[in-house]
Amino acid sequence: MLVHYIGDHSSATDFPHEGDQAHSRTCPSVLRSLPLHDVPSNVYRSEIDCQPQHQPVLKPRNTKQISNMQAWERQKFRLTHDALFNLHDLADDLDGFIAKITTYPDLIVICGLNVIVTELDKVLQASTHTPHSSLVTSLLFRHTAFSPAPVLPAVFLIHERKFESTHDELMKYVVEAIPTLKRTSIPIVTDDEAAICSAIDKYLPNLSRIRCWNHTINAAKNWLRKHGATGSEIPVYTGHLRELFHQPSEDEYSKQLRLLESKWSRSFVDYYQHEIHPEVRLHARYVLMSVMR
Repeated sequence: MLVHYIGDHSSATDFPHEGDQAHSRTCPSVLRSLPLHDVPSNVYRSEIDCQPQHQPVLKPRNTKQISNMQAWERQKFRLTHDALFNLHDLADDLDGFIAKITTYPDLIVICGLNVIVTELDKVLQASTHTPHSSLVTSLLFRHTAFSPAPVLPAVFLIHERKFESTHDELMKYVVEAIPTLKRTSIPIVTDDEAAICSAIDKYLPNLSRIRCWNHTINAAKNWLRKHGATGSEIPVYTGHLRELFHQPSEDEYSKQLRLLESKWSRSFVDYYQHEIHPEVRLHARYVLMSVMR
């Protein structure tokens, strides 16, 4: 394409290439010599500190240039740019990490280290002290053999859409890989996503499913913002929710609820009674403590 400019070139103003710095093209040989596997900021610092007297063309311009060069060089070593081929190739290279790949009608990948999955099963068999579990798109467990008990990831689910059938695939794998989990009644913490809750109830009915407080409180925050609550009012309401969830018994919860409802707006009382109160047993501390005994 040929572009012919017709105008007054004297009115044009030259600008620096980057900020106030004059542009100098870094020598290709310098870029090719940069390390591929180090952090760009470390590479940049090393190049500048080692040869501060070099001309601008003999050192990298900034960390972004290094990052771009590293990405470009790494592309040359890839056998293919087909993501699905690379995924299957990765499954062969990482023996035992990827348990299942489904590509149609939706991409589903179930993966996790076998040694960690086996370790979780051992913890469930050997310990009567119940670990907390959280299942969203990953299964996490608290390893009670160590102090303080660290939270470790056991299984991951990579999926495209939040279908119950997708979470069924995860739970089928979990039940098979961690058989002890099916025979326990430990608490398992989830968000309010219907698909994962249904899959847990179907395949692990003995588990005590507990609702994540953060998800419930964040949902309440969003509702309050949409209904005109001020920035100073929202912490008051969320503090009241935590206060309710912390009650030591059902009677204490009922008493505190009646007290707090007298302080709430009518619309928030309706929201709480419709969205949270019917499932309060999934939030209540007194239920969780009874399960943990």
